[in-house]
Amino acid sequence: VLNYRVEISDNTGCTSVSNLAGGTVFMDLTPPALAPIDTVSVNGSSQATISWTPSPSADADSIVIYQLQGGTWQPIATIPVPATSYVYSLSNAGTVSEFYRTAVKDSCGNISPLGTFHKTIYLSSSVDICAATASLTWNKYVNWIPPVNQYEIWKSTNAGPFSLIGTNINSDTTY
Repeated sequence: VLNYRVEISDNTGCTSVSNLAGGTVFMDLTPPALAPIDTVSVNGSSQATISWTPSPSADADSIVIYQLQGGTWQPIATIPVPATSYVYSLSNAGTVSEFYRTAVKDSCGNISPLGTFHKTIYLSSSVDICAATASLTWNKYVNWIPPVNQYEIWKSTNAGPFSLIGTNINSDTTY
């Protein structure tokens, strides 16, 4: 709280003081608007890539990324705006599905509520060499906006380009 007054002094040391004015607080207590995740993906190095839409708040300073670890949301990175994606180098997305969410921090240190979580897709396969077949199973992507309509299955042979080999409805996570 800031208060102000005016004083005047004369040559004899007498002082006249005004009333107090002010009483205002110069403080921003409003958290910024969220920058929601739009996708989480797994890159070629099996690391999660988290992408989000920018916060509309003019004073947005950074994006705080959280990962679900042992049942609690832990901050794993603080990324300055205007960045809109982050690759988590300590990710285990090549061996397990991971959960992420974001919050926005403004220039005064206020932080938005946590956004909706998203979950990476973890794909596993089993191969029947005698039958020359592969069975694929994956978890559903959680909180895609709009909801997932279908999953596309792609195949690469001998490190060649990927080609589409099938599609599944959103409730079918096997191929």
